[in-house]
Amino acid sequence: MKKNQMRKYITAFALGTAVWMAGAMCTWADQGTQAAGAPGTWVLDESGRFCHTDENGQLQHSAWIEEGGRWKYVDEEGHMILSATKTIDGIQYTFGADGFWLEGKERQAVELELGRIEGKTYRNRWADIRMTFPEAAVMKLGDGSKGTYPLAGGEHVEEDDPELSYRITLDFLQPETDMDTYLGQFAAEQGKYEYKMDFAGPISIGGYEYKACRTSLAFSDGTAHHSDKYVRMLDGVMLELHFDYFDELRAQADSVFASISPAE
Repeated sequence: MKKNQMRKYITAFALGTAVWMAGAMCTWADQGTQAAGAPGTWVLDESGRFCHTDENGQLQHSAWIEEGGRWKYVDEEGHMILSATKTIDGIQYTFGADGFWLEGKERQAVELELGRIEGKTYRNRWADIRMTFPEAAVMKLGDGSKGTYPLAGGEHVEEDDPELSYRITLDFLQPETDMDTYLGQFAAEQGKYEYKMDFAGPISIGGYEYKACRTSLAFSDGTAHHSDKYVRMLDGVMLELHFDYFDELRAQADSVFASISPAE
């Protein structure tokens, strides 16, 4: 497939929007909030998510659960927090894929924000992320409304710019699906346009664990276009980093990726 045939698709795909839906409570269809397990145990609800019972066999909500001297947490819906950061009593706590609180990563919570641009550096204290762009990059801060991005950067960032470019965006989404399903949907959509999967799995970025899906489309000249997504959860919001770049500007995109660090 030729590059000029792909530019219209790349532009349209970059403007995709999130699906906003409400989460489900930890319940069983015929038992309301009564748990179907013994007191003080982990049980699966009808959606396959882990919930915990108290000494009376009742589902727990907004509660810390101790296991072997370590701690897990169930949210207000009764679900164990997995691979996410959550604010509890004014403190942001990060939990691993096994549900355990990662001690030492907690910090004072701050208000959700779109972030700010200072020179060629973007910083967002709420998302605890900082990244620096090359001098040639054009940077753009969105207003948070549908169809805008908190950040876009590259030699060319206009949606209808026909030139080779790279685009790195940070978006905040509230989808109903979990991160694996969300990335699976992204991979399936890319596959329709002959992108192949290069990598899928967990990856550490700026001190946090993200889930990644990297895809690429090869051209007849031996180069490729890359569309890579990285997501993590914070207070029920999905942070999505999307790297869109051609091989010709891969060094610039890689430099931004390497610059990612905590905001403070």
